Amino acid sequence: MSDTLKQNNENLGEVLEQEEESSFNFRTVFSILVLHWQWFLLSLFICVCGALIYLRYSSPVYEVSVKMLIKEDNSRQRRSANMLANMQEFGILSNSEGIDNEVEILQSKILARDAVMDLKLYVEYRTVGRITKPLIYKTQPVSVDLELDSLIQWDKDLMFGKKSISMTLTRSNKVYHVKGQTMFKNLPVTEFERDIKSLPDTLSTVFGKVSFAQNDVFEMEDGEEFLITINPPMSIAMGYVSRLTVEPTSKMTTIAQLTLKDAHPLRGIEFLNQLALSYNSQANADKNEIALKTEEFINGRLEKIDAELGSTEDALENYKKRNAVTTLQMDATQSLQMSSQYANKLSEANSQIQLLDYLREFIDK
Repeated sequence: MSDTLKQNNENLGEVLEQEEESSFNFRTVFSILVLHWQWFLLSLFICVCGALIYLRYSSPVYEVSVKMLIKEDNSRQRRSANMLANMQEFGILSNSEGIDNEVEILQSKILARDAVMDLKLYVEYRTVGRITKPLIYKTQPVSVDLELDSLIQWDKDLMFGKKSISMTLTRSNKVYHVKGQTMFKNLPVTEFERDIKSLPDTLSTVFGKVSFAQNDVFEMEDGEEFLITINPPMSIAMGYVSRLTVEPTSKMTTIAQLTLKDAHPLRGIEFLNQLALSYNSQANADKNEIALKTEEFINGRLEKIDAELGSTEDALENYKKRNAVTTLQMDATQSLQMSSQYANKLSEANSQIQLLDYLREFIDK
């Protein structure tokens, strides 16, 4: 009994010592906060100001998404239904076999390049500010473009190095001033500078001819400055593909959800819409090509069969004439008689079928 009481007293002493140590630590921390409250307040103020500055001047990234129905042909749907029925017997569910292929097609660089070319996303416009350079889309007062042959050549030369054109566009006294440089592997190659009095106009560079056109909706004011960059369409397409995700909404449907992260929400939405249009256009082109090839094959076979039958009939006719087997008039008469017999037998068969239908109706009643 005494041993138990002694052990309880020891445990109580340890608890009291721990409480004294914890209270001592709390008092120490509290005293530090009280003595150095200015530094803590200054650190909090600096952190809040830094967060506000970051949120004010950092470039936001928007996430946009669309859903797309992927249609399949009837043969593929039948195969998918049979496969799904077989998998359900084992307790395993799977989506149609074709949606995986279509997802890969939607994430292809060639399809993304078509969308970039249609929307002219290879040209980027930014306004020149004091700290940042905000991105603008479809609100630029002057539209800039590069000739098609040069864009195609840029994509071909992309494996050797990236070509680009960077320029600034300003306006003063109704005169546009263009100053820029051509770049290869992010290194300057040549510089150019020119004044444009009226639009539209063109400017020749070592990397191609650049065109300038006036935007009818927005007008550039004196003193405004814009930064314009032209990049290879394939490099822009690869950037979009890296930020694009395509996933089926469920294992039982053929609906794919396309999600894209972009610095401008309108540009991201229009890219996804144009990507869907390019996908449909490519699918229709593939179907038309298959139909055209099938038509060519059938027509070729029909021409061959027609030629063989024509030569056979001519040979048979010549043989009959040469050997006086029969006359063409007798053959025609015999053909008419056979046709009349076939018509009579067909009429009798139809009468028998109609009679059976009447008997079936009578029995049903």
